[in-house]
Amino acid sequence: MGLGGNDYNNINNVNANDNYNNNGRARANNPLQGFPLMKTYRRLYKQLYSWDNLEYSYRKARLHKTGNPKIQGFDKKWRLNLCILMRELRERTYTPTKLTTFILRDPKTRKICVSEFRDRIVHHALVNILQPIFESRFIYDSYASRKGKGTLEALDRFDEFKRKVAQKSSSGGGANAGKCLYSRQISNTTLTLSIMEFLSGSSKIE
Repeated sequence: MGLGGNDYNNINNVNANDNYNNNGRARANNPLQGFPLMKTYRRLYKQLYSWDNLEYSYRKARLHKTGNPKIQGFDKKWRLNLCILMRELRERTYTPTKLTTFILRDPKTRKICVSEFRDRIVHHALVNILQPIFESRFIYDSYASRKGKGTLEALDRFDEFKRKVAQKSSSGGGANAGKCLYSRQISNTTLTLSIMEFLSGSSKIE
């Protein structure tokens, strides 16, 4: 599935330095393993929009979702679409699409926010860069979007704590528990600035 002449005309600003991949094969392993992530965390942004990172992120974003019509539309000219996305990121003109929101009742009522497919590619690209840096700093009982963890593992951990509480209660003790939607209370601006300052020591990531 190659690019036609018209497609190449549309990406005339994407030059050979972008390491354009013509064979269409995704690398079996994370290509970012070859990037040295130094403690100073320099040149992270260039790694973000590298072809290898974007193609790897595209493969991850579409995994088990190839029946989605929007993804199928992206697939038809995926190299061209990735080149356009790469150019937008490189030139810092990329803007995320407004989220699609709906209410799901199953039976718990939840507000679901869905990103466009090209935005999910960027999400994966960011995780590929940042997760190796932050992974060792997460507490053990953080289960969202981490390798080897997830909903089932979180439920198993909850059952473990529940058994401990039950044992304590049967021996005359007690326990207090509560819940809080903590993520909704965090200012996105404050969180973003904190991450950037941690990575670069300033409010700008190089």
